[in-house]
Amino acid sequence: MQKKYRDIHNWQVIIDQEPSAPKTVRNAWGLVSAAFRFAELDVPAVRLPATPKAPIVFLSYDQIPVFLEAIRDQDFECAALLGLISLRKSEIFGLLWRDVDLKRNQITVRRTLLTSLDNGPVAREQTKTAASARTIAILIPRLSELLHAQQGRPEDPVVTLASSMLYKRINAVCAANGLPIIGVHGLRRSFASLAYHLNIPERVAMQIGGWADAQTMHKHYVAIAEA
Repeated sequence: MQKKYRDIHNWQVIIDQEPSAPKTVRNAWGLVSAAFRFAELDVPAVRLPATPKAPIVFLSYDQIPVFLEAIRDQDFECAALLGLISLRKSEIFGLLWRDVDLKRNQITVRRTLLTSLDNGPVAREQTKTAASARTIAILIPRLSELLHAQQGRPEDPVVTLASSMLYKRINAVCAANGLPIIGVHGLRRSFASLAYHLNIPERVAMQIGGWADAQTMHKHYVAIAEA
């Protein structure tokens, strides 16, 4: 930081000698290179350190019954089961009762509810991708039972629990029962675990889960197969 741009002749050496974690280095270089472009300076060609891939955390087929028993009758059970049939966190909290068809035993994902630090919850009448807008069967009998018992007015949200609390409750149950700490998104991956166990083809599981990228579904299946 004490040197001027024109006095540095080997940016690669600086990056290679930086003791920070690879992700920190990559983020810092992103800021520095953006400043160079803003100042209309050439951005040096450098090789950034590789960021280790985080493990894909999910519940195995044998762990799912343990989780289901542990969450039974808790106030977040319905929300967790929605995650287990493939819904993203934003889709869980965007779900309204008019999206639930109990006669056909299916739900339609058509909107999301995102959390903004500045403006609080932000509802969007759209999904993450075009593939995410989908109608899927309520695959878990217990979820169907809960939805019948809790049914509300068409414009009311299905899940009223705070999104931050859902994350905490899921992880608390996992920690107390010796399960992987999966968070909310880990339930979606656990759906992939169920699909793999049931020999559901990747393409079909991808459509149920609303994944737009077949490579993502394949990555999940590979990780589950390795486990």
